[in-house]
Amino acid sequence: WRAWGVEPDAVVGHSMGEVAAAYVAGIMGLDDAARIICRRSQIVRRRASGHGRMAVVSLPLEATEALLTGYADRVAVAACNGPTTTVISGEADALVELSQLAERRDIFFQFVKVDYASHSPQMDPLRDELLESLGAIDARPTSIAMMSTSGRATLIDGPECNAAYWVSNLRHPVVFAQAIDALIADGCDVLLELSAHPTLAMSMSECLRQ
Repeated sequence: WRAWGVEPDAVVGHSMGEVAAAYVAGIMGLDDAARIICRRSQIVRRRASGHGRMAVVSLPLEATEALLTGYADRVAVAACNGPTTTVISGEADALVELSQLAERRDIFFQFVKVDYASHSPQMDPLRDELLESLGAIDARPTSIAMMSTSGRATLIDGPECNAAYWVSNLRHPVVFAQAIDALIADGCDVLLELSAHPTLAMSMSECLRQ
């Protein structure tokens, strides 16, 4: 896109996509970005694979939290993607129960094709190993504005994207919709998704319409 003269005014990433966003924003080099992706993936696969599930629910955040009543210790909100799209994450059996509950209530519920529960308490035991594995990261000030989605939607300076930030990125809920709303409020009205599949395009369109 840059070769074609297209330069973003701001970037935002979803979950692991924040690493790519941070690279584009000039916060870190390609070696650090690749190291974060690879080491996170290796640790998750070795220690968390097979212990959880994730699912997309077509409900606003508040309604999803109400749906999870009684499951607080087993399932968590993993991401708020849009005004009517929320991702939940947690114990596999609990998500199966919730899928049955959603079916009875005629709520769209679709499992994500993963066998672990990122952005949930299941990631807590990985914290120390991931922090040690990532080590020192040369995080620099942004050259392009970047809106964080790790726990809260806020513009970041860049140097705070150290190893601890990327551990939090795996654990905290992804506040994607809130980040998009903040960018729209700041004047961004052309949103371009760069990913393997356009999974967030509908959610961004919903944010714009709202």
